[in-house]
Amino acid sequence: MNEQHILDMTDEEYDTWFQKATGSNPNGFSEEDLISQLSDAIRCDVKERKAEYYVRLANMSLAMADKTLGCQSIVATSLVHVKH
Repeated sequence: MNEQHILDMTDEEYDTWFQKATGSNPNGFSEEDLISQLSDAIRCDVKERKAEYYVRLANMSLAMADKTLGCQSIVATSLVHVKH
């Protein structure tokens, strides 16, 4: 698989990657979206889906941290759910 490094992405490529990684809409998301995602994860009984919810929540949290810092520096790239 040929993955592009986050630092080499154009703004458009990053936006596409970010939306896919976080499941967010183009308008961004809010703290309420984080709470909703956590609620979904807590209530889910299917282990694989629960893990996906937590990974999505972590990615959303990283993006919110980056946004809070005003994109001064990269906080982290992303967490990827890999089935072991």
